[in-house]
Amino acid sequence: MDIPNTWEGIYAYAKEAGAKYPELVAAQWALESGYGKHLAGKNNFFGLKGKGGTMSQTQEWVNGNWVTIRDGFLDFPSRRACVDYLIKLWYLNYKSYKGVNNAASPEAAAKMLKSEGYATDPGYVDKLIRIMRDQGAISGAKRRPIKLTAAAQYYRAESHQIAAWNFLEDLLTTEQLDEFAIIYRSGPA
Repeated sequence: MDIPNTWEGIYAYAKEAGAKYPELVAAQWALESGYGKHLAGKNNFFGLKGKGGTMSQTQEWVNGNWVTIRDGFLDFPSRRACVDYLIKLWYLNYKSYKGVNNAASPEAAAKMLKSEGYATDPGYVDKLIRIMRDQGAISGAKRRPIKLTAAAQYYRAESHQIAAWNFLEDLLTTEQLDEFAIIYRSGPA
C-alpha cells in the first residue's frame, strides 16, 4: 500500500524512511507538487530530474532571470519510492555528499538543500521555511497567512492583478511578509 498524498502521509513516511527533518520533506512535497496536485513525472512529487522519465517544461533561475526549459524528470512506481529516492540522495550521506540530516535544524537543512544545488529558485529556502511555519511544523504556533491580494486598494480580482500579487508574494522573504502583515494589520498611518 502506498503512502497518502497528504502533508501527514508524506511527513509520517519521511520520518519512517530516515529523514531527520520530515517536516522539510513535507514542505518540499507541498512546494514542488502544489500539495500533491502537479507532478513533474510519474509519482514525482519533488521535481527530481533525470533521464529516461517524463519530459516536461520547467522554470529555472539562470543568470538572474527566470527561463523556461524542457527537461527530463524521473518517473517512480509509487510515492513511497519517490520519497525513498529523495531521502537517500539528499537527506542521508550519499557517496561524497553530506546529507541534510547533518544540519542542526530544519531551517539549516533547507539552506543546505539550496547550497548543494537542489533548486535554482533564489527564494527556495524562504518558501520552504514559510510552508513549514504555516503548517505549524517549526517556530511555534501556526501563523495565519496574509494574502497580498487583500492589500490592494483598487483590487478587483482581475486575472492580471491576481497574477501580479501572487508573483510579488512569492518574491518576498518570510521576514518581509511578516513585516508586511504587521504594517497592514496596524491600519492607515
